Parts: sequence; structure tokens; C-alpha cells
Amino acid sequence: MKTVQKCIRVGVTESAMLLLLNRGSVADQNSQFARSKLRHQWNTIGFYDNAFSLQDTPLNEIAWSTHVTQSVRDYWALYLDSCSDATSLVYLYRSLVDADEMFGNGFEALDSLFRPIRHPDAPVFETFTYSWIEDISQQQSVVLVSPFAKIMVDQFKSGRLQQLRPQFRADRVSGFGFPYCFNNCGPHASAFETIDWAVQAIDERAPTGSVIMLSCGSMGVPIADQLHKRGHHVFYCGGAMQLYFGIMGGRWRNNPHDRALHPKDRLLDSFSTHPDLWVDEIPTKFVPAYAENVEGGCYW
Repeated sequence: MKTVQKCIRVGVTESAMLLLLNRGSVADQNSQFARSKLRHQWNTIGFYDNAFSLQDTPLNEIAWSTHVTQSVRDYWALYLDSCSDATSLVYLYRSLVDADEMFGNGFEALDSLFRPIRHPDAPVFETFTYSWIEDISQQQSVVLVSPFAKIMVDQFKSGRLQQLRPQFRADRVSGFGFPYCFNNCGPHASAFETIDWAVQAIDERAPTGSVIMLSCGSMGVPIADQLHKRGHHVFYCGGAMQLYFGIMGGRWRNNPHDRALHPKDRLLDSFSTHPDLWVDEIPTKFVPAYAENVEGGCYW
């Protein structure tokens, strides 16, 4: 495949942000969004800035508003720009349900947000299919970017992944362990620095033209954008990427509704038929102390 692929999956968090911003400009609407979703933004999707304390929010309204305007607004503007040259977009089923509840006709509502910025030839899908990744990954080097990267690589090296996903025929699989950045915690001064650091580190270890699969919170899309510009195929898969590699999480283990969002023939059927091929208990070293704050420990 000659075209360097850039597939961006739009999930619940992304679509909610886009739907809200559609009511006005990023600058006009961001403060409203931040007031209603600030803790969700820090606790659940991984945006962070160590110059700002959540504890100060109710005490210093002016400083908080200034921070939101300068930092969060710029971050989401970067996010939107990162979607602009995607070769394909995926609007997940659950996102369409949310869009439908807010505006009616979820698919059209979401697509109308992207239409001004996306390339007119970029296809749009309602279902994420890993067959794209399987086709382009054959005999290629694949880099997995996720906090669970080591577990995913172990699944490949042990042969369990090949039994779960026989169409995944990568020549080489390596991992980049992305740090947890929930709860306004991260290894750098802000999410912007983490994005720059991750892009440089991943690019240095990934052979030119590698297939890079990403599952690293809201930073995944800007990171994917920069890696795509450096000549790599990128697939931002989101949280469900762990299911492809046979790693179960609380969101799917305990919630029949969320399990129903993933057709059995794609990801979850083998969990009941071949549980020995799955990692059902995440090792404690991969579980942050604040895991329960992230949607009740949805990934663990």
C-alpha cells in the first residue's frame, strides 16, 4: 500500500468535545466545556498540566479561567488539526448513540463536524475493523504504543496472539510503554511536552514506514499525527486496542452494554471460548493507585 495510512477513531470523549465545540468557536466554548468537564478531562482522558492544581480550582477562578483559555483550548485546537488529513475516520457506535441523543441522526451530526476539516476523499466508517491493520501489517514492523505495551508484546511472543488473531502476521512487534497521565499527573511539565517526547522517542526506535498502533488517551491523536508526518502508518485505536491483544478490562468484563458494542466475531468471542489465551487479571505494576478514579477502573 503506497499511501501512508492515518486512521483516527473518534470515541465517546472525542465526539462529545466536538459536538460541544460545534455550537461555537473553540475560544468561545472552551470555558463552558471546561467548567462542566474539567475533572473528566484530567481524570479520564489524560490531559494534564503540572502548573495547575485541581485543588485550586474553586479558590482562584481568574487563574483557573486563564489556564483553561491558554492551555486546554490550545490542546483541543491541536487535536482538531491533527484529524484534518486522516486517510480514514471511524465514528464508533457508542459515539453515534451519544450524538443521536444530543442532536438526532448521530452519524450525520458527527460527520458534519469533521466535514470542514477532513479531506473529501477520506472514507468514514461506523465500525472499527482491525482488518485494515492486519492487511497493512503483514511482514511489517509494528510498534505498539500503550501503557500495556509490554503485555501486548508478551502476547505476541508467546504465540497467544497468533491463536487469537491469526490474520495478524507482523514480521516484528515491539512496544513503547506510554506513561499514565490521568489525575493531572504526568512525567513532564504538561501534556504538550509528553507529546513531543513521545513522538521523538517512538520515531527513533521505529523503522521508517512502520505500522504504529496507539492507545494512549487523548494524546494519541496528536502523537499519531506527528508520526504520520514522519512517514509511519498510524492507527489510533483507543482503549479497545487492548481487546485485540487479548487483554480484558473492567469496562467490558462487567458491563454487558459495552460488551455488546464489540461484535463477537471481532474481539470478544474468544474470551468465553478460549479464556486461556487472554490476560484477565492485569499485573499490579500496570495498575495505577488512582485506577478507580478512571471510570471505575475501566481498563483494568
